Amino acid sequence: MRTSVSLGIAVAVAAIAAGPAGATTSVAVVDRFGPTAVEVDPSTPVTIADDFDSDSFSVAGNSATAQLRAGATAAGVGVGFDVFSFGSFVSRVGDPLASGRAYRLTVNHRGASVGADDIRLVENDYAQWSPLAFADFGTPELSIVTTSDIVPVGSSVRITVLAHDVATGAGSTAAGATVRFGDRTATTGGAGTATFLALSAGPLVVEASRAASVSSPPTTVCAFAGDPSACGVGALPAAGSAGSPGAAGPERARTVGAAGATADAVPPGSRVIFPRIGRSHRAVRAIRGTAGPDRSDISGVEVALARRVGTQCRFRTRSRSFTKPRSCVDRLYLTARQSGAHWLLPVARASLPRGLYRVWSRATDGAGNRERVGLARVNTGQFRIRAAKRLRAPARRRAAER
Repeated sequence: MRTSVSLGIAVAVAAIAAGPAGATTSVAVVDRFGPTAVEVDPSTPVTIADDFDSDSFSVAGNSATAQLRAGATAAGVGVGFDVFSFGSFVSRVGDPLASGRAYRLTVNHRGASVGADDIRLVENDYAQWSPLAFADFGTPELSIVTTSDIVPVGSSVRITVLAHDVATGAGSTAAGATVRFGDRTATTGGAGTATFLALSAGPLVVEASRAASVSSPPTTVCAFAGDPSACGVGALPAAGSAGSPGAAGPERARTVGAAGATADAVPPGSRVIFPRIGRSHRAVRAIRGTAGPDRSDISGVEVALARRVGTQCRFRTRSRSFTKPRSCVDRLYLTARQSGAHWLLPVARASLPRGLYRVWSRATDGAGNRERVGLARVNTGQFRIRAAKRLRAPARRRAAER
């Protein structure tokens, strides 16, 4: 006899392009099987059909409803809707809900105040549907933070569990939560943390649960034995070489000194100051910003700049040419010039050509901690180069006479 299972599901919007039609949103859908990524077009309306009759309703492509359906379908998770003249409701993710239960929708861990049809997801938004009894809609929602998602075998990984108040979205450390790390479990203490050793190579599923709380969607930590390419990243520089991130991988969990004491484990941060993210500019000849450490000095800042071509990117090279179109995930980073807390990357002698661009920055400190890219309007975002304003004929003559 098959067991009926109603699933919770989460949608994490990794990147959204507000530019020309055809730009896509990369949606990571997380269910009980782990994350699945899919690209959808946020500019195209989506028709939602009723599970039981011929009713249908059109929603915006960047609505929570549309992106849930697209992502769940790609992940192989069945999703159904009840459709009315005024909108739609999620009726099932997996099997139908039991009587007296419904899906609570939160965006960035805060309870939604309007329906999913009317919510427009933007870059780095995180939406979660949880099947709950109506009386339990105020139940806190758990999330997890790992010190690193790619580590060498034998490294320790610290998991922090947060419990979010869905009225505000604010998170506080969750004591007494059960954390699963592969086939092992541990209970968080008063600081809401549990620490594990990565004992074998490969992906390890991580999730947290606690009584009277909505469990966290699963995520993965990948452990590698010598070659980090097994976890989908490039080979690391040799220890001690320029740009080497040290023994614990490109986003390492921590550094252990000779006496065994834990040294600086927190990555630095960087910010793109110009061009202004989300704005249009007539001319851009350089990307500039700031970087700040946690404890160790900044050892370098790298910047990737790409011109969007449909769903792909053409990355700016050191010679100021562009690569052929390729996946925007396959970034080409260039080393920026530094002066104190400021950095600069020249990219054009006059200006970049017209078009839609995306920029990423990442800083590395003296302890080898490398910043994670993905903070919208901070270390990543889009901007546009528009045509230079043309002078009218009299103005051109006056300019020529000067």
